[in-house]
Amino acid sequence: MPLLPSGLPELIRDEESLARFLCSSSYFSSNGVKPGAFLPTAQDRATSVFRVARIEDELGHVAQLRLLATEFVESETRRTKGAAMLRAFAVRAAGLQVNADEPPPRHALLCDWPWGSVDVELRKAQQKEIGLKLAAAATLLRW
Repeated sequence: MPLLPSGLPELIRDEESLARFLCSSSYFSSNGVKPGAFLPTAQDRATSVFRVARIEDELGHVAQLRLLATEFVESETRRTKGAAMLRAFAVRAAGLQVNADEPPPRHALLCDWPWGSVDVELRKAQQKEIGLKLAAAATLLRW
């Protein structure tokens, strides 16, 4: 199996953990992750996540996630507030694909969001339904 520059395999296994870094507190509440945290950007038609398979085996899981967020996501204008954690199988069960997308290291995209519908409201409703499934499967880590 081909390896990426990060040393991770190109193929993302169902049991791999993914982190969606949350740059806005509007993406979560005391009840957990909100569906909007997973919605795709119009530009990429995908959702950016990071593969954290090896991080879970390393020291200080939350500390390592914060370090990864700082290294690849945080800037002067976008500081992460936490992470929504889920497994790749939950993404696939919601009808999306998970594709490796390096660089940066460990980066991946949630792809195949509904986009073809001419009816914008229908497309938004379909995307929100998938976001609800992902949010229900996600665990919130706040820092």
